[in-house]
Amino acid sequence: MNLEDKLAHFSKFCITDARSKADKIIADYQDALDKAFEEYKHDENRRAAMQLNIEAEKIKREGNRRISIEQTALKKQIGMEHEKLKEAVFCELTQRLDEFMKTPAYNKLIEAQIQAVLDFADSDTAEIYIDPRDEAMLDGLVQKYGNILRLSKDSFMGGTKAVIAAKNILIDNSFAKKLDDARESSKLELGGAFNG
Repeated sequence: MNLEDKLAHFSKFCITDARSKADKIIADYQDALDKAFEEYKHDENRRAAMQLNIEAEKIKREGNRRISIEQTALKKQIGMEHEKLKEAVFCELTQRLDEFMKTPAYNKLIEAQIQAVLDFADSDTAEIYIDPRDEAMLDGLVQKYGNILRLSKDSFMGGTKAVIAAKNILIDNSFAKKLDDARESSKLELGGAFNG
């Protein structure tokens, strides 16, 4: 083997060795890049999932906030409608009371209320007041029950009021009081039923 052959062989060996080392370096570098890329993908997927969860929570909170606002608005609207309906019911009830006060049954009710006060007062003196609208009934009631009956200065929509001073008692059987009590204690259920 001459020098040129040796140089060619040495050159070939060096090139092969260099290629082999370069291939190994490139392969190691490729492995490192692949590993870094996988870590990057994993981190980005994790970040994307976190961002997705954050955005989903934001959307959920915004949805809940809007639902809450709508519920509040609906409750307010239902409350206003409830009050309108309640007022309509009590307006009709007031009209029916006015009609009832023109019947003989109303006269009997007044007499029953007077008798109940007298029974309760027993031997104590009672002052019984009737509504100014019932002034036409006063003379007949005074003849039947005596001077314990008075015409009230203030209207209370019918019925009677009584004072038993000895027992320090006020008995309020006025329609105004009964309507106020009914208004306070009544509720309209959403099914349309009226509870009171």
